[in-house]
Amino acid sequence: MFPSVGAVRASGTTVILEDIAFPLATLGDAISDLQQLFIKHNYHNAIIFGHAKDGNIHFVVTQAFDTAAEVERYNGFLNDVVSLVVKKYQGTLKAEHGTGRNMAPFVETEWGGVIYQVMKELKAVIDPENLLNPGVIINTDKIAHIKNLKDLPQVEEEVDRCTEYGFCEQKCPSRNITLTPRKRIVVRRELLKLKRRGGKKQYNKLLDEYQYDGLDTCAVDGLCATACPVDINTGDLVKRLRRENHSEIANSIALLSAENFKSVN
Repeated sequence: MFPSVGAVRASGTTVILEDIAFPLATLGDAISDLQQLFIKHNYHNAIIFGHAKDGNIHFVVTQAFDTAAEVERYNGFLNDVVSLVVKKYQGTLKAEHGTGRNMAPFVETEWGGVIYQVMKELKAVIDPENLLNPGVIINTDKIAHIKNLKDLPQVEEEVDRCTEYGFCEQKCPSRNITLTPRKRIVVRRELLKLKRRGGKKQYNKLLDEYQYDGLDTCAVDGLCATACPVDINTGDLVKRLRRENHSEIANSIALLSAENFKSVN
């Protein structure tokens, strides 16, 4: 369901997935209240799914982070979610997956100051140099969830639906040689970001390296699409980029050769 929602999102928006849980006796009411938060914060395409017998649900929302207003909308929504889960229903903010940067600012809210202090002291003993996952779980920055936000910019028509989930990777013939389909898409997005930021030197270097790692070694066999929940064929992108790398004359000669292969041979 997660990649399926990602596939129909507006191009250029990001998919956000969280997992929360409530006491079973209050699960129905909590879900209704969460749906009201979707309405309040204008997440009209949000969905809820999960493991009802455990009181564990996932919610998915999509939005862009390209304006201050959009960032503030998300900030308001997440703070309301925390209040709903922790204060109203005494639930948990991370029901199934580990705490990440998105929920790190709210760990103390959920567990209380005393237990949070124990967590900090234990972290200091085990990892005094703060080398292991800095900012994850233990984070004093109360707005860490709205910093360094990852966006999924609109970049290529063939692959814009990709949410970088990675189902395709196991099918790719070049996965142990250069790049997988997911990585090919990630690099294309990074190239666009570098271009927008004016990082000309980095852009040119990455573009040059992409020729072999991204284009020359792709089998363009479409196997990636057989594992993708939304049928993205990264080979279609690679074929187009290969074609665009050649001049009209070169493409015409290639086409002429293909149509007269017996004579050419």
